Amino acid sequence: SPLYHQCEENGWIDASDWKYFEQNFSVIRTPRLTPGQVMKARDAAFRQFYTQPRVVTGSLGKIRSGRDVANFARMLRDFLGWV
Repeated sequence: SPLYHQCEENGWIDASDWKYFEQNFSVIRTPRLTPGQVMKARDAAFRQFYTQPRVVTGSLGKIRSGRDVANFARMLRDFLGWV
């Protein structure tokens, strides 16, 4: 992608293992942002989105079975682990 080529040209790629090139890791280190800062901003954006009342009520409204309750509880546990 253009972003990848820009990062490569500037030496901003902070990883060589392709397993880190996905949404749960940041592999870009610019003169202004570290990978940790990017992940902190990502986590804050997730928290801001998923704690909106309409998103919470929408998720709760989709619960139809015990399996759904278990999945929601697991997601809640994981989400609270981010905080």
